[in-house]
Amino acid sequence: MKIRTTASVLAVGALLAGCSSTPEATEAESTATATAVATATADVETPPVTTAVATATAEPTPPPPEPAADLVVTPVKIKVDAKNTIEIKADKGIYLGTKKIATFDKNTLKIEGMNDSMAVFKDGTIEMKPASMKKLKFNDKDEIEFEGGGKIALDDKGKLTMVAPGDKPPPKDFKPPVVTGFKPEGRRATSLGVLLVLFTTGASKEPAPPPVTRETSVAPTAKPSAAPAMTGAAPKK
Repeated sequence: MKIRTTASVLAVGALLAGCSSTPEATEAESTATATAVATATADVETPPVTTAVATATAEPTPPPPEPAADLVVTPVKIKVDAKNTIEIKADKGIYLGTKKIATFDKNTLKIEGMNDSMAVFKDGTIEMKPASMKKLKFNDKDEIEFEGGGKIALDDKGKLTMVAPGDKPPPKDFKPPVVTGFKPEGRRATSLGVLLVLFTTGASKEPAPPPVTRETSVAPTAKPSAAPAMTGAAPKK
C-alpha cells in the first residue's frame, strides 16, 4: 500500500510537470514567429521627426521684386519758390544752385551723402528709404499715387497737378512747383524730382528767426526798472 501511494504521487507529479512545461518549438515554427514579430515592429515604427520638420520648412522663398527699366532723365528745372529752383541736368544729377543733392542711377534716385533713396520697380512700386508711412506707386499713366488717396501728375506740357495724401485739399498758401523744359519721356524722373522737392521743403514750415542786430542783441540785457526813479525831495504828505 505504501509503495502504491508513492508510485501514484510520482505519476501525478510527472503528469503535472508535463502539462506546465512548454513543448520545444520546431525550427520552422521559430522562423515563422520571428518573421511575424519583425513585421509587427516595422508596422508600428514611428517616422523620424526630422522628416516632418524638413517638409514644413521647404516652402519656397518669394523672389525679390524686379527693378524697373532705367529711368529716362531729361534736363528740366523745378521752381520751388522765388528764391529756390532745382535743376535736373544731363549728367543725371539734381542740383540746388551749384550743389549736387541727388543722382539718378538706373532705376533709383540716390540722395548725395545719405542712405536715402527712391527706387522704382517693374510693377510701378516706389520703394522709399527710409520707408515712408504712405506707399507710393506709378500708375499706368506714370502718375504717382499715394496709398489711401493723393496724386502727383505731370501732363505732356509739364503742368503739375497735385492732390494731397488722403485726398485732402492742400493748404491755402501752398503753391505747387513750376516745371520748365519738361519732356514726356522723362516724366518718371521729373516726378521723382518733384517728390524730392516736396519732401525736402515740406519738412518744416516754421518761419526763420529774425536777424540779430545791434538793437535786438542789446535790448534783452537791459533790466526794466521796478519803480520810477526817485528825483529831488520826497513828496509832501
